[in-house]
Amino acid sequence: MRSSAFLDRAAFLVVVIIAGVCAAGDWPAYLHDSARSGITSERVSFPLHENWRRVSTHAPKPAWPAPAHHDYWHNHHNLRPTVTYDRAYHVTAVGKTAYYASSADDRVYAVDAATGKLRWSFFTEAPVRLAPAVADGAVYVGSDDGSLYCLDATDGAMRWRFVAYEQDRRLPGNGRMISHWPIRCGIVVDDNTVYFGAGLFPNEGTYLFALNAQDGTVRWKQSMDVSGQGYLLASPQSLYVPTGRTHPVRFARADGVRQGDYSSGGGAYALLTNDVLVAGPGRGEKAIVVSSVETRETLASFNGIRMLVNGDTAYLQSENKLSAFQRGRYLKLSQQRNTLNAQKDQLIKQYRASKKTAAQEETFRKKLKDFESRIEALSAQMAKCYLWTVECDQRYALILAGDTLIAGGEDCVTAIEPTKGKEIWRAPVEGIAYGMSLANGRLFVSTDSGVIHCFSTKNTGKPTVLTSTPQTRPYPKDELTDWYTRIARDIIEKTQADKGYCLVLGSERGRLALELARRTRMRIVCVEEDKEKVAAAREALDAAGLYGARVTVHHGSLETLPYPSYFANLIVSETTLLTGRLTTPALEVYRLLRPYGGRLCLGQELQPGAEALPLTKQRLMAWLAQLGPVASKSAEQHSDSDSAWLSHRRGALQGAGEWTQLYCDASHTACNTD
Repeated sequence: MRSSAFLDRAAFLVVVIIAGVCAAGDWPAYLHDSARSGITSERVSFPLHENWRRVSTHAPKPAWPAPAHHDYWHNHHNLRPTVTYDRAYHVTAVGKTAYYASSADDRVYAVDAATGKLRWSFFTEAPVRLAPAVADGAVYVGSDDGSLYCLDATDGAMRWRFVAYEQDRRLPGNGRMISHWPIRCGIVVDDNTVYFGAGLFPNEGTYLFALNAQDGTVRWKQSMDVSGQGYLLASPQSLYVPTGRTHPVRFARADGVRQGDYSSGGGAYALLTNDVLVAGPGRGEKAIVVSSVETRETLASFNGIRMLVNGDTAYLQSENKLSAFQRGRYLKLSQQRNTLNAQKDQLIKQYRASKKTAAQEETFRKKLKDFESRIEALSAQMAKCYLWTVECDQRYALILAGDTLIAGGEDCVTAIEPTKGKEIWRAPVEGIAYGMSLANGRLFVSTDSGVIHCFSTKNTGKPTVLTSTPQTRPYPKDELTDWYTRIARDIIEKTQADKGYCLVLGSERGRLALELARRTRMRIVCVEEDKEKVAAAREALDAAGLYGARVTVHHGSLETLPYPSYFANLIVSETTLLTGRLTTPALEVYRLLRPYGGRLCLGQELQPGAEALPLTKQRLMAWLAQLGPVASKSAEQHSDSDSAWLSHRRGALQGAGEWTQLYCDASHTACNTD
């Protein structure tokens, strides 16, 4: 361990950072601050009473599903999930407003902290998985669409948007269309600088950014070569990147230069103190790892899920227990034990490699026994460092408010006094309490059911429940209502489409997408060039309870599309349906269509009250001719004075072969022509 003078200086610097991030009483970042301490000096009196709860239309949609359950593998390989940062809508709060973001409906929300009523919301183009960070009147959020947004904290107006990629490329990611460079690592705001990471695949580029918080200009950009997932941490000199399944990595805060990997640890949860980095939970037996900030060596490991550090006392939360221990003495003893274990291992290695005489064997046994005796003595002293351990099945979240621990569990949240671990308060919640924050006298609890509960000392009687009931008619009933219904039914009948991805080229205000979503199980991706129509479509589809979870609307060009080849099971166009305009080159459309059954269905029908049909058979066939004779021959078209439709089912890829038997074919060639 380092000198006390060094620790005092380091502790002072950490306090300065945390004080710079937030004002007293606020909770402006995930787990309160850039060290992810989970601690606020604010005290609350118990019991607390639930004042309101917001029930989201959709539960969170985590980026990664939990490991499939299998008794053997769980019992023998400890398959706990490691990437768990987005299982609830984590709340941050500043002043009279609370903020959270949704991985289900691609939105950022600001609500009145006292009533839970909506102040404003903001749509992105993909899930938002990290809690908003609030600083100096601005809200910073990163999205799976590859952008970092700076929003005005008062009204949600976008101040600036930073795009983390040079070329817009998207791909399906666990049922959602996301950027190749989603923002799933961040966000730290300090000293007028925003720090975050973007990208999942190191071979395609993963990056760490520092931006000017005022205007989004780049201060520096560095390649990470790791997949940053979870909440970034910051000390005065360094940034610490959790990577989910692998060890954390440290980078220089001044320029992003890599400073080294930690020798152990894993998971998306991390905590930074003045002298140690806590990371986990990993998949090994000892899931929580404590490492030296300076040397990056492992100091201790624990069978736990998360830890809080308050001065020299640490609180360890495990599957079914909650403990408090003297961390300074424990880590010092653990380091001594680690040294002895390493020396013992070296002794055994040397003994096995040497020629053994009777005298050497006797010397070896004495030394080994001495090592084991000293290690056992240190273990006994480490056990005495524990102040208390109590049974506690609230294992999903832990924060410290003043002099009270608050733990989140399944269907409940509890308060625990920290001197003996005695429970002093308990309240029910809907779902697993993965997220908690406490600000300005209010406790916010977020669950995996998409519910946010707000508790305070004020007893308001029965809590206000704020829900959003999907509208059956988000668009006004007009002469086109029945027309859209009939068109959607005709498309489904022609194509037999039901599952997979549907691409709507020129989605207008989203009416065709709505009807298709209601009648199929497809995930629908819409592209629209008109920004006002995009906004209108998002609002209407969200009112119908479909936005994000089933339908997404992207603002962009229809000439060249950022989506991967062969992803779409069905391609349609509402712009073509309304105007007769063929929005996208045929070769670009065909690139996106899935082989072996992907369907293209483009056309126009005479609208009620219209007199002429702009789209003609000749125009359709001229557009189709861009694909060449093979595709043209397999297309079906229908046209008359009231309608013009083109339908095409894509077959095998050109040059594709078959493997119909054990060794390919009847001749057992074990070779095909693919």
